[in-house]
Amino acid sequence: MAESVTGEAMIEAHGLALNAGARSLVKDFDWRAHAGEFWCVLGANGAGKTTLLRALAGLVAPARGEVLIKGRALAQWERHALALERGFVAQQAHDAFDAGVLETALIGRHPHLDPWTWEGAADVAAARAVLARVGLEGYEARSVKTLSGGERQRVSLATLLLQDPRICLLDEPTSHQDVAQQATVSALLRGLAREGRVVIAALHDINLAARYATHALLLDGAGTVSAGPVAHMLTAENLSRIYRHPMQVVSGQGADWFFPQG
Repeated sequence: MAESVTGEAMIEAHGLALNAGARSLVKDFDWRAHAGEFWCVLGANGAGKTTLLRALAGLVAPARGEVLIKGRALAQWERHALALERGFVAQQAHDAFDAGVLETALIGRHPHLDPWTWEGAADVAAARAVLARVGLEGYEARSVKTLSGGERQRVSLATLLLQDPRICLLDEPTSHQDVAQQATVSALLRGLAREGRVVIAALHDINLAARYATHALLLDGAGTVSAGPVAHMLTAENLSRIYRHPMQVVSGQGADWFFPQG
């Protein structure tokens, strides 16, 4: 469990169990997150990061246990109300139809609109602003099918920003990004947490996690999930255990840097 924090948990898990076929990914997981926390989810490939995120978002059913948002089980939430509370960005978007960048981002405004109501000028202005915020100013008329993987991922991030949920779940939001964009996206996520949201993101880059996240969930792929503040969780011992490879810590420029040995 993470450190005790005052105030109501925004999202929590009780006795959560997740399986992949006959393999147990998560066993008896109890956890809670509060406003202002940025949780990174770390683990080896196949450890269950995506499955855990999807379960927390209510997109897959757990084998046992439950997820609560603001003290209410996910099953008790009406879908429209839930969309105002939590948003999910998948690792990769699948565009079945051609669409422009601006109209794709505007999908994030749908939970805020009355049924059968089109987006207004204020929604379009907000969409242009968030596209600029993620480095996509001038892309509004581009087809999403012409974008690079990193650009398409930032359209998904812009859609989340327009949705404006209190709980943001993201699966590999820095994937396909160059070094500069990785830092930009990570800083943006940290900013969302500082605004009073909960951010939960699966990451591969341990050093990005160490620099920007406040808390960490470590999955060992055998059912155990360890949770706590980044300063306590990101150690050579813990990382060597979850990645099943020796890790080393190098201190420099006022920070710890993590590298695989050998």
